[in-house]
Amino acid sequence: DWGGTNVYMRELMDGLIKLNIPFVFITRKVFKELPDREELSENGIIYRIISGDEKLIDKNTLKNYHQLHLDQIKKIIDGIGSNPTVIHSVYWNSGRLACELANLYSIKYVHSVISNNLGRIARGAEDFCEGRSAYEKDVYENAHLILAVSKDEKNDLVNYYNINPDKILVAGQEVNNAFLFPSHDCNGFPRIYSNITQNQQHSVAKRENFLPVAFKISNWWNYKAFT
Repeated sequence: DWGGTNVYMRELMDGLIKLNIPFVFITRKVFKELPDREELSENGIIYRIISGDEKLIDKNTLKNYHQLHLDQIKKIIDGIGSNPTVIHSVYWNSGRLACELANLYSIKYVHSVISNNLGRIARGAEDFCEGRSAYEKDVYENAHLILAVSKDEKNDLVNYYNINPDKILVAGQEVNNAFLFPSHDCNGFPRIYSNITQNQQHSVAKRENFLPVAFKISNWWNYKAFT
């Protein structure tokens, strides 16, 4: 509902629905208000798997739930009764799962990068997550196709991970309408784009509103969704 990766995944699902391509989307459950299983269309289903408390956590800690996530995803796939044609993973934690599942079910996977650790470090960021770079290299090397958002991102994978440039597609990404408005409404609550009920939206927004009181009484319209 907000955040770059989440909006991207929602756009992808909307596109698959328009093209009438069946899909199953599996993600970690963050908000208790959202159902564990949600049908977006006749051919599109979201499964929200549970690991730890139902709340936002640091992405770097997701690796601690790797086996738990793998077991739950396998259970969902086996319950459907037919193997997926292809797996699409996003970000490196998801990529690790896709790599193992693709090997288990003898299918291919494509991977969306979102960010790469060695490129971040080369530009001055600290290496906060032990093992991330090695996991990423394994994901990139075994992916059938890699989707990059820019030429710079593609160059990172070629220069820092020695990945064959022929399998990296610079797909680009549109700016979602959500980013054309302030990230919070006039009451200081996060602006939510979702099909859940207004009561559910209010519950999520109220809990996730960490803005100081001064923000609520300021000229809120001057605050953009991003710089």
